[in-house]
Amino acid sequence: MLRAAAAVVLREGRALLVQRGKMPNKDLWAYPGGSCEPGETAEDCAVRELAEETGLIASAVSTLTTLTIPHRASGYRLQMVLCDAPDGIPGAASDAADVAWVSRPEMAEGRYPLCPAVLDVMDLALARQPR
Repeated sequence: MLRAAAAVVLREGRALLVQRGKMPNKDLWAYPGGSCEPGETAEDCAVRELAEETGLIASAVSTLTTLTIPHRASGYRLQMVLCDAPDGIPGAASDAADVAWVSRPEMAEGRYPLCPAVLDVMDLALARQPR
């Protein structure tokens, strides 16, 4: 089973999402993330992928949840990592076609076609966000 991680970054009640530019999930919106490199922790992977896909540098705060995603023969284990909200303006880079700060209500209204579990993870992140 492959290992992957995604960075969940909140700022003023909005999550940073990227629109996938490549398969799998091309054109869908998700948290920045990707496959873990050999020997890389999920936290390090989430921070690296966030920088590669948006140009933002963050620190990992905690793991929110771990999901098992069916993909090809074995699937992958995706750890959702809550990261701090870095300063700066994100820009789409690497395999991201676009980037946006999206609120929970905007996610629910369907303007952004979402990857599975984005809403559930947003609810976890909002509940665990440092005050």
